[in-house]
Amino acid sequence: MGVRLIENCRLTGKIIVSPRAWEYEREAGILLKNVFETMTQNEARLTFEAEGGVIIIGSAMFFYGERQREYSADEYSWYTKNAKVFIDGGERGLACAVRDFLESIGCLMGVDGVEKIPLFCDLGIPEKE
Repeated sequence: MGVRLIENCRLTGKIIVSPRAWEYEREAGILLKNVFETMTQNEARLTFEAEGGVIIIGSAMFFYGERQREYSADEYSWYTKNAKVFIDGGERGLACAVRDFLESIGCLMGVDGVEKIPLFCDLGIPEKE
């Protein structure tokens, strides 16, 4: 089935960060918001509310019944489930998870961040566990 991320040049849902998120989780959400706004040339929503999420970050996974693992500072994971993308990791690992996810959808990552962001009007990705 996969995850439909972009339709009609818009992110299909919201980027969700917990209201009690760590600073590095909020930073990951802001980066993803900025990248998806560039990809679609439209606003992407980053919110602390649980409803309507398509990309779920860190401790916000709880809202969707997903158990958050305990990670060392450098560990991370991202996967898809129930038409959503879950991105999680330790303090430094979460940035690696975001980078890995963005590379999987065609972004070119450089030492200082995102170097190339493709434009999309439609984008889906396959299930990944």
